[in-house]
Amino acid sequence: MSLMTIWSPFFQSPVRMNGRTLQLDGKVKRIAPVGEELVRAIVEDNEPQTVTIEQDGQQAAADCTCPHFQSGAYCKHVWATLVDLQNSSGGPGATKQEMMRLRARALKAKKRAASAAPRRPKEPEWVTRLSLLRVPSYERKAPTPPVLPSQRQICYVIVPKLSHRYQSLVVELRQRSSSNTGWSKMKPLKVNNDLIGTLSDPKDRELASLVIGGVQVSEDDDADYVGRGGRPHSVFRLPAGAQQMIVQQMIDTGRCFIDLGDELSGPDEYPVHWDDNGTWRLWMIGTEVEDEMVINVQLRRKDQHMQIDHPSMILGGMHGLIFYDNFIAPFDDRDAYRWVSQFRDHDRDEDEKKARTIHIPNDDINRFLERLYMLPQLPEIELPAGFGREERHVEPRPHLDIFSPGTAEASAVLSSNARNQLAARVWFEYDGRRIYPSQAGRFVPMTPGTLIGGSEEEEPVPVVEDPNAEALTAAPDTRAEAFATPEDTSQVAEGEVGEEDEVEELPPQGVLIRRDRKAERDMIAQLATCGLRQANSANPDMLLLPLKQMPYVITHLMSNDWIVSADRLHVRTAGPPNLTIASNVDWFELRGNVKYTRLDGTEQDVSLPEILAAARNGNSMITLDDGSQGLLPEQWLDDHGLLTAMGELEEDHLRFKASQAALLDSLLDEKELVSVDEQFDIARNQLKAFEGIVPLDPAPGKFHGALRPYQREGLGWFKFLRTFGMNGILADDMGLGKTVQVLAMLEARYLGIEDHIDVTLNGEKPKHRPTLVVVPRSVVFNWIDEAAKFTPDLRVMAYAGADRIALRESFDNYDVIVTSFGLMRRDIEELQHYGFDYIVLDEAQAIKNPASQSAKSARLLRANHRLALTGTPIENHLGDLWSIFEFLNPGMLGSNARFADIIRAGSRVTQRDEETEESEAKTTMLQQIAMSLRPFILRRTKAQVLTDLPPKTEQTILCHMEPEQRKVYDDMRKYYRQNLMKQLDSTPTGAAPTGMGKSTFMVLEALLRLRQAACHPGLIDEARADEPSAKLDVLLERVVDIIEEGSKALVFSQFTSMLSLVRRRLDERGIPYCYLDGQTRNRREVVEQFQTDEKIPLFLISLKTGGLGLNLTAAEYVFILDPWWNPAVEAQAIDRTYRIGQTKPVFAYRMICEDTVEQRIAEMQDKKRKLADAIVGGEENILRSLTRDDLEKLLS
Repeated sequence: MSLMTIWSPFFQSPVRMNGRTLQLDGKVKRIAPVGEELVRAIVEDNEPQTVTIEQDGQQAAADCTCPHFQSGAYCKHVWATLVDLQNSSGGPGATKQEMMRLRARALKAKKRAASAAPRRPKEPEWVTRLSLLRVPSYERKAPTPPVLPSQRQICYVIVPKLSHRYQSLVVELRQRSSSNTGWSKMKPLKVNNDLIGTLSDPKDRELASLVIGGVQVSEDDDADYVGRGGRPHSVFRLPAGAQQMIVQQMIDTGRCFIDLGDELSGPDEYPVHWDDNGTWRLWMIGTEVEDEMVINVQLRRKDQHMQIDHPSMILGGMHGLIFYDNFIAPFDDRDAYRWVSQFRDHDRDEDEKKARTIHIPNDDINRFLERLYMLPQLPEIELPAGFGREERHVEPRPHLDIFSPGTAEASAVLSSNARNQLAARVWFEYDGRRIYPSQAGRFVPMTPGTLIGGSEEEEPVPVVEDPNAEALTAAPDTRAEAFATPEDTSQVAEGEVGEEDEVEELPPQGVLIRRDRKAERDMIAQLATCGLRQANSANPDMLLLPLKQMPYVITHLMSNDWIVSADRLHVRTAGPPNLTIASNVDWFELRGNVKYTRLDGTEQDVSLPEILAAARNGNSMITLDDGSQGLLPEQWLDDHGLLTAMGELEEDHLRFKASQAALLDSLLDEKELVSVDEQFDIARNQLKAFEGIVPLDPAPGKFHGALRPYQREGLGWFKFLRTFGMNGILADDMGLGKTVQVLAMLEARYLGIEDHIDVTLNGEKPKHRPTLVVVPRSVVFNWIDEAAKFTPDLRVMAYAGADRIALRESFDNYDVIVTSFGLMRRDIEELQHYGFDYIVLDEAQAIKNPASQSAKSARLLRANHRLALTGTPIENHLGDLWSIFEFLNPGMLGSNARFADIIRAGSRVTQRDEETEESEAKTTMLQQIAMSLRPFILRRTKAQVLTDLPPKTEQTILCHMEPEQRKVYDDMRKYYRQNLMKQLDSTPTGAAPTGMGKSTFMVLEALLRLRQAACHPGLIDEARADEPSAKLDVLLERVVDIIEEGSKALVFSQFTSMLSLVRRRLDERGIPYCYLDGQTRNRREVVEQFQTDEKIPLFLISLKTGGLGLNLTAAEYVFILDPWWNPAVEAQAIDRTYRIGQTKPVFAYRMICEDTVEQRIAEMQDKKRKLADAIVGGEENILRSLTRDDLEKLLS
C-alpha cells in the first residue's frame, strides 16, 4: 500500500502523469505547515501554486490555489505533492507513514453546507511568495556568532618585524572599545568569516575579508610576536601584488597603525597616512671626489630626493612600500632590491655606516663600469659627466630555431622515447647581436660571441651565474674586491669571471644597447600562448614544440614579425594559390601553384599537386630551390580539405568528375584567384541563375489528398535535381510524409505532367520505365497501401514471393515496383540488367556500410535518377554519408578510404589548444561538408513545418531497483570491471593507447549483460523470470493508468526476451495487446488491428523491427524499456506515433535504472553525440571512440 494507491482513484491518468512530471522536474518545494496543516508545499508551474493537506477526522483533505482545483477536480499540483511525499524520507510536515493512516477524502466533500465552517479564502499572491522565503525548521542553521558591539572598532595594525622578514606586508587585526575618556588600548581579535559578516561598516567587511584572505602567520612562524601573552591572534601576510591596494583601503578607514613593539599598547596613537605624490624609485649615484669615485644609493621621485637610510622600512618589488614620518608611499625597485640591502643597515655603528658607500679609485673606474653594466639588477644610474655610457634603444627582433629529432640540439632535451615533439630555441637580435633570454645583464654584451655570423654564432652563450652577484651582499671591505680583476686578488672566488672568461670590454665612451626586458617577456609570452613550454631547467632557452602544432606556430609567429628557421634553414610562408579550372569531356581539371619568395627576393612557383603530395605525406614544409623551407599554405588546405580529398591527384593537376561540378564550385570560395574555361563557366552560371526551389503541385484531379506547403517544395526539389543531373537525399524528419512526396512526384511523372517529366533535346518524352522502390521488409505493404490511398492511378507491384521470375517479365506493365532490401540482394544478378526510371531507397541508412551486400547491390542497379529517403542519413558517423552518396552520385565524394582519412583527421590541425583542437577541426570539416552537400540534401524538421502538430513530451523515468535485483547487477558489474581493467592494464604499451583494442568483444559482452541485468534478472538467468524488476513494475503501474483513461501505448525493447516477460505479466492480468518482432509474418494485419481495435491498448514491438516505416498514430504513449547508444533509433521509435495524422499530445518515456550502465550511457550520449548535427542531424558512434576512462565510468 502506498499514498499513490490511496489517492489514485480521485485523479485522472493525464493529471497523474503531469503531476509526476512536475515532481521529477524538481518543481515541488515542501515548506513548514501553518496551524493545523499536515503538509504545505509550493509547486512551481506557470504560476506558483500552494498545496495544503489537513486532517479531518480519519480523512486527509487536500487543497490547492490553482483554477483547476477550484473548478472542482483534483489537480496535478496535489498529485505532485503526494508523489514528493511518497519519494522522500524527510522534510517539514507529516511523514508519508502518518499520511497513510488517513483515508483520502473525495473532493465533493469539500462542498460544505451553509452551517459548516466557511472555506478558507484563497491566499493573495504575496502570501505565497513570502512563504517561499521562510526558512523551514529543518534548514535552520546554528545560532549566529556574537556580533562585534557597535561601541567597538576593528583596527589594522602593520607589524614591521614580520613584514621585513617576509618582505611582504604583515597585518594584525585588533579591536578597541570606546569609553568616557576615549578609545581603549587595542586588544587581540580572533577573526573569522562569521564575525566579519556582523561588522556594521561595509568597508570593514570588505577589507577584513581581503586581509584574512592572505597567508595566516602562525605561532610556529614567530612565537615571540604571535604567541606573546597567550593571546588569540589574527596575523596575516598579504600577497605582494595586492599590498598597495589593501594598505590604501586600511589607511582610508583612519584606523591603520604601525606596531612599535611595546606589547599590546604598541601601535602608535596616531594613524598612518598615504602619500599619493608618486612612486619612489632607486638610484645609484656616483660622485667624483679627488682621486676616486664614491658610489651611494638614494630614493627619488620627480624632483624629490630621500636618503636610503631615512625610511623606517622598505618593502621591495614592483608593488613595494616605503614607510617614513608616519607616511606610507609606493615604491618600485625595478628588480634591484639587493642594492637596498647593501646600502642600508640600521644595525651598524657609525664607523660601519661610513663603509656603506663604495669607493672606486680612478684607475679602476673603467673596469668597475664594465662589471657594473653586466649586473642583471641595476637601479637607475647617475654618474659625473664624462664617466657614463651613451645608451641606445634598439627594438629586439625575436627568433625561433626549430630542431627535428636526431639533431644535437634536440637530443639534448628530448628523451629517447619522445614522440611527436620538436625542440626549439628562442633568442633575440639586437643590432646584429644574439641574446638568449637566460643571459644576465641589463645591457647587450659586446663580445665577439654575440655577433650573428661570427665564429660562435651557432653555439648558445652558456648560462653563467652573474660574476658579481655576491658583490652587493658581501661585507663592506670585500665589495670593492668583487669588482676587481683576478690580478687584484690573491684568489678568485668560484663562479667569478676572470680575464680568461670573455666579458664586455668597452672603451670609456662606448655605446650601450639596453635590453628591452619587457619586450622580451612579451615575446616569450607569445610562445607560451602557442603551446611551447620550457624543456628543462638545465637548458632554460630550449623549448618543446608539439609536432602537430608546428604549422600553426610558424604561421602565427611569422605574421607577428618573428624570424623562424627549421634545422638552421630559413622558413618562407606561402602566398595564396592561383587556380585554373579546365574542362574535358567527362571531367574537370584543377591546376594551380603557390608562390614563395626566395632569400634573394625572387619568386618560385610550386604546383598544387606538389603541395598536396607533401601534405598527404604528413609534411608541413617543402624544400625550395635555394635550400630554404617553404611552409605549406595550411589555412588554405584547412579551408579546402574536402576539395583536395575529393579530387584525383594527377601529375600536374587535380581531376574531378563531371558529377562533381557543383561540389567543385561550392568549395572554391576564393573565386577572385580562380580562372575558369567557358564550359565550366556555363555550368557555374546555370547554378547561379537558379533562383531557388519552386513548389510544384501534384497531378490535378488525380492525387487523392492535399500536400502541405513543404511537401510541394519537395516536388520542386525533385525537379531541381533532375534539371542539374543530380541525385539527392530526402532527409525529412520521420513522420513528415516522405513516402507521399515521392508517390505524388511519380504519379505526376507517369501521367506526363510537364513540370515532372524529362524532355529530350528534340522535345520528345522519354520511354516509359518503371520505378524501383527498395524498402525494409516490414514496410513493403505500407508503400502499397499509401499508393492505393493517395495515388490510385499508379500501377504498383509488390515484388515478392516465390514467382518473382514471372513478375520480372511484367515490369514494364507497372509504374512502381516495391521490393525489400533482402530480395534486392538475392536477385541483383537479374535486377542489375534492367534499366529503371527512378531507384528509390527508403530507409537508406540500410546501405550505410559500403562493404555490405545491400550497398554493393544498390550500386549495381541502373536508373536515370536516384533518390534516398531517410530521417537519419548519418546514423552513426560520417562514413554513412559516403556510402549513400556513392549510390546516388558515384565518385562524388572521392574514394571511401580518402574520405574516411579526412574525416578521421578532422582536417589539419590549426588550433593550439589540445583540448579543443579536435572539436574545432571537426567543425571546420563539417562546415565544408555541409556547404558542399547542401544542394543534395533536403531536410525539414517537425518543429519547422508542422506548427499544428500536437505537443510531444519526452521524459526519462529513473527506476529504483529492489535489493535482490541490485545484488544481481552489482555482482555482475564487479566481475566485469575487475576482469576488463585487468585485461586492459596488461595490454602492451602502445598497443591501444586510447581505445579498447582486443578487449572490444569483452567490452560489448559486459555492456550487454549489464543492460540485461538492469532490465530484468530473468534476461540473465531464465530461472529468475518470476523475480521482481524495477522497470517491469513501473511499466505495469503506468500501463494500468493508461488503460483506465482509454488511451493506447507502444512498448519498445531491443530484447525480445524482455518483451516476453512483459507479455507474461500482461497475460496474467488479462490485458490484451499486439506483438511485433522479426518473426512476425502478418505485420500488416497486426498494425491494422492495433490502429482500429479500441479494445487493444498496447503494442509490444521489437525496437529494430518496428522502428522503421510503421504508422501507429493511434498511440499517445511510448515506452522505451532499454535505451542504447544511438538516440536516432529511439527517435525513430517515437516517431511511429508522432507524425502526420497525430492529433493528440504524445508522451514518450525512456526507462533507465538508476546508478547503472544505462544512466552512464545516457550521460555519455549528451557529451559525445554532436558530430553530424551540422549536416543533417545524425550521431557519432560512441563505441568507436570509447576509451579506458569511459569504460571505467560505465562500470563505476
